[in-house]
Formats: sequence, C-alpha cells, structure tokens
Amino acid sequence: MGYIMQKRILNISLLFYIIISLILSYNIYAKDNDFLSIPKDFKIYFIKNSWHVGIIFPINKITESQLSILRNFKKYKYVDIGWGDAKFYQHSGTNYFLGAEALLYPTPSVVRVQGYLLGIKYFIKWGDFTVSINVNKTQLKSLLTFIKNSLSKTKNGKYIISSTKLDSDIIFYKSNLKYYLFKTCNTWDADDLRYAGFKVSNFGIITAYQLFKELIKIGKVEK
Repeated sequence: MGYIMQKRILNISLLFYIIISLILSYNIYAKDNDFLSIPKDFKIYFIKNSWHVGIIFPINKITESQLSILRNFKKYKYVDIGWGDAKFYQHSGTNYFLGAEALLYPTPSVVRVQGYLLGIKYFIKWGDFTVSINVNKTQLKSLLTFIKNSLSKTKNGKYIISSTKLDSDIIFYKSNLKYYLFKTCNTWDADDLRYAGFKVSNFGIITAYQLFKELIKIGKVEK
C-alpha cells in the first residue's frame, strides 16, 4: 500500500511539473512571438522639445511585452521616454539653480514617461528637431531592455513611482543611475542606442546638438 501511494504521489508530481513547464514555455513563446510581428518599417523617434529630448515609439503589445510600465499608458498611441536629474526634471518650469546643481556632482535621477493620443506628425511639428530610426526586432528589444534596466525596483520587484503630472499623463519613475555633467539625458540616449548595437559615440555627448550629430548618422531627419 505504501509503495502504491508513493508511486501515485510521484506520478502526480511529475504531471504537475510538466504542466508548469508548458505554461512557462507558452509565456516565453508568446512574448517572443509578439516581437516576430514587428514590421520592417518599425520606427522610433528622437524629438527635441526645448531642453527635453525624448525617445518616442508606439504603445502596443510588442513594446508593452518588453517594458511593463507601459501598461499604465494603454489608452495612449505613443509614449515619450526620457531620463534626467530627479529635482530638475520634476520641477515645473525652468530652474537654473537646480540645473546647475545637477551638473556639478552626481545626483539622483528619474525616468520620465509621457503618453500621447496624437499622431507622430504633431510631435514633429512641435519639436525643435526630429530624427527617425528604423529598428528590427533585436534592436527594439535591446532599446527597451536598456530603459528597463535604468529603473529602480522595490525588494518585491515593483517599479517605484516618484511623482505624476497631468492626471498621470506623465509618470516619473525612480532610476538607479546618477546624473551629472558627463552623464546627461543626451548621454543616456546615446548609451541606449549603443546598447542596441547602433554605431554611435557616447563620448562627450552632453548637449542635444552633440546627440543630434550622432543621430543623423543612423537615422532620417524629419525636421
């Protein structure tokens, strides 16, 4: 009787293991399968608006599967993501004292995420400059992974919201990186592209103009 019971328990355990393995395999396949559907002309945009340079791309199953914070922006068509000094970035208006402070020594930082309902042509119209870049499946995954790796997490693995604005159209997430003169938002953009395998330099990329000169090497100037 004891032997039969042990055998039944072993069979049940084996069946349970197989079911869990199939579920996990399906989830991994589903995520990868989303990326298989990326069109050849999938574009990301780097748009400068005043002092802000953001990475803009569509919100859909493809991008959401790799960057889970986008679940907070499902009602929008596009998302604009940037990185910067925590105090300066979250301050309303332009504060030159905070800007100077951010450059003098390493300071805490945040990732800024803003959702938009409008089409990309409006971003191009409003921005100071826009460069579009075609990306493939591997490049897009790497670009989004870099952003994900810039975010701080709690011990439970949850991303930390620092603040929100415009009825949560804009959410600031705490970052694990430090901001300073030689590591600005423009450096971060260049670092992201390099992480995805694009041949751009991140050396001495401090200003938006310096970043723009690198972007035009790999993308198309829209404005």
